[in-house]
This record gives sequence, structure tokens and C-alpha cells, in this order.
Amino acid sequence: MVEMDKKFLDNIDELLTDEGIHSNDKDDPGGDTWYGISRRSYPNISWPPSLEEAIGIYYNDWWIKYKYNNINDSELAGEVLEASVNMGPNRAHRLLQAAIIKSNGDYVKVDGILGPKTFIAINSHTVPGWLLAEYRLSLILYYLDLKKSKFLAGWIRRAIS
Repeated sequence: MVEMDKKFLDNIDELLTDEGIHSNDKDDPGGDTWYGISRRSYPNISWPPSLEEAIGIYYNDWWIKYKYNNINDSELAGEVLEASVNMGPNRAHRLLQAAIIKSNGDYVKVDGILGPKTFIAINSHTVPGWLLAEYRLSLILYYLDLKKSKFLAGWIRRAIS
């Protein structure tokens, strides 16, 4: 088994708590999910996945794939992971890039791709707590705009936790 980095391990419990063990809500486009892993997204794995398999998916297919380990601030890295799982990586990354511009004035391309310039802007931010606050605000505003009241309280809780 691959050794997982400390920042990921510091954040995975909160993600798993927010995702819950099992959900199959007719109003959730994810459909049948275990630990937040959707059968629609992972049709070729044994179903339902074990907790260990779910953690491995989050580590390899999210944390490593999108290089969240390159974000120095563990809390921000966890927030980006959680948002990416919830709304998709492109949208979560675009909101992060916009938050960088709003909170620090650094220009980064808002393209949903976390590349070297975005990571430099994140890690050299003059007030890291401000970036996290701005990112959380952008998540809340995005969720409010969706107008799906059934899930709104949970989404807001995720954004501020």
C-alpha cells in the first residue's frame, strides 16, 4: 500500500464524515454512493467499496491527481479536496483561482487547472487565512446560487468547516 502524506491524512476524516457511509438520494445526481464514492463514477470497482478502497480512491484520484499535496496550508488543501469532491474539480479550482485574485490581487488564469503558477500564488499568499476565508465565501455563494434547498444546509456546513 502507498504511504499517504500527512496533510491528506489530516483531512480525510472530515471528508468521510461529510460524505457519510451510504447515500442513495433520488435528488442527488451522484446516485448510489458509499463514502462519497459514486457507483456512476466508479462502475468497475467491487461494490460497495470498503472504507480502505474509498480512502485509496480519494488519495490517488483526487489528492495526487490534482496535486493538492502542493498546497502548503493543510486546511486550505483539505477545503479544496472537499469542494472538488462535492462540485467537481474544475469548478472548485476555478473558485480557488478567483479567490486568489480577490484576496491578494495576484493574477492567475481562472481555467480550473492547478498548475505551477496557481500553486505559487497559493503558497506565497501574503495572508493565507484570508485566502481560505475568501475561498469559503466563494463556495457559499456558489451553493446559494444553486437554489437546491434540500442540500443547502449541508453544503454551507461543509464550506465553513
